[in-house]
Amino acid sequence: MPNNAEEGERRRIIGELRACCESLQERLPLNGDAMIVGSSGVVAMNESYTYASTVISMRADIDDRFIRCAYGLSHEAVHMVQLVSNHFPLEMAFEFANLCGLTNKRLKAKTPEAEWVPGVVRDYRIAIYRMEHRDGGFSALNVIEAQAVIEGFRGAFSKYSENGLVNLIAIAHGLESDYADVIGRLLGAYGFTFTFEVVPKLCWLALQTKEPGMTFTGWLMELSEVDVSPLAKMTACELCIAFGTDPEQASRSIRAKVPGVRNHPLHALFSGYFDVVECETDPEAFLQLVMHPGRSSAPTAKIRMTDLMPPLTIFSDDRYLMHGPYKNQGWDAAEPLLRAATLATETLEWIGEQSDRLPG
Repeated sequence: MPNNAEEGERRRIIGELRACCESLQERLPLNGDAMIVGSSGVVAMNESYTYASTVISMRADIDDRFIRCAYGLSHEAVHMVQLVSNHFPLEMAFEFANLCGLTNKRLKAKTPEAEWVPGVVRDYRIAIYRMEHRDGGFSALNVIEAQAVIEGFRGAFSKYSENGLVNLIAIAHGLESDYADVIGRLLGAYGFTFTFEVVPKLCWLALQTKEPGMTFTGWLMELSEVDVSPLAKMTACELCIAFGTDPEQASRSIRAKVPGVRNHPLHALFSGYFDVVECETDPEAFLQLVMHPGRSSAPTAKIRMTDLMPPLTIFSDDRYLMHGPYKNQGWDAAEPLLRAATLATETLEWIGEQSDRLPG
């Protein structure tokens, strides 16, 4: 057990990171969370550790606070699955991590900012544009969050309905949020069954492409004039084939398809998660896992949702919890993650400030 001084220092380190996360989320309300998880493996919960523990152990009353907390944990696990099974989220995580690494290297070397900041800002703006542009349809970020909302809902609860999904979004995100707009458009156009059973699969397939938003939008436009009910009855492999994807190829690990992944510094942080999803070698079972990670909350699941939570969650009372491959590790493992996450978050905030300062 840490003494009072050690406990105080731990809380100071966590509090510093939490403040950085809040600042970045204020600057980038749409994709701040995804950037923090992708570049550092950290989730900042707007909830106390004490209360979250009662939710995890099912000792809390089921009210709006319970719903937000349970769903928040489930939602972030979906983002972790996306990161280690999809090309686009992993590419974006690598891009932001590379920008952080280059920025810190130049700042440490005291390289004149005029020589390198414009290039970093250019690449940062390109990355943000790739995440957010929608051209009248859905953005890549919309695709990422649509799957995370639907599968977060599935993973956190056991009864599912259109009203339940809409109420969850109202409680967790607000009726005026982008989340409500995206899911509302899908429900209005295609109904609950398609949205709940087919959309997560299409999101995952679209996130394998260079332009997930354009791909997802194009598919939905093609489906707007046809009966979509047969799609809800298809297996994951059948749906892949229907949308022009080889299920055998789609179910191969990113590390197998892109061996260079192992050479990136972020691989060391997330390698245990690649190991978890790669345990599933049957194509249909693998695709069901990554397309519908919310189903991993079932007690009979071979790979559990708790195995897929991001490495570290920090709470509003400046305490922390380790998850997934890190779950049995203590402060010695948590501290370097916290310090690296703080540096990454501070750096992304700094780059964002330079982007605001320089002409666009």
